Amino acid sequence: MFMVINMKKRNILLYSFFILYIVIMVWLLFVQRIPYVSYDNYCEKLMGSLNLIPFRTISDYLLTDKNADSGIIQHAFINLAGNIVMFIPLGFFLSFIKSSSVTFRAIIIKTVVIITSVEIIQLFSLTGSFDIDDLILNTIGSVIGYIIQRIIFKNKH
Repeated sequence: MFMVINMKKRNILLYSFFILYIVIMVWLLFVQRIPYVSYDNYCEKLMGSLNLIPFRTISDYLLTDKNADSGIIQHAFINLAGNIVMFIPLGFFLSFIKSSSVTFRAIIIKTVVIITSVEIIQLFSLTGSFDIDDLILNTIGSVIGYIIQRIIFKNKH
């Protein structure tokens, strides 16, 4: 598909999709989650939305009793897979955008900075939580996106 159209049109198309991706992510990660919060219990809610222990949430989901309610198992799968899949486009687009460095290391650093920023905003706005496991899963998704971009474009822009 991308070989048929010229480079300028391809770039416009990819940047347009990137902007659309950003809009969708802002909606999913923030706007649709805006809570009604009584600020009397803000600090309590804030502390309850913080996980700094790596693999705690992941292991909780993976160790979900296989005989548990199917809704719980489905929630666990959606959370784990969703945190990976939702960030595949980030790695794809970050590696496509021309910058001084689009190395694997640069993609990891950019991804961690972006996702950490999202997690911090979610924590303090109470539109989500700061979960180190989200950072891990989102980064895995971004790495997958980077690899896909490299395969499709064979390291060429």
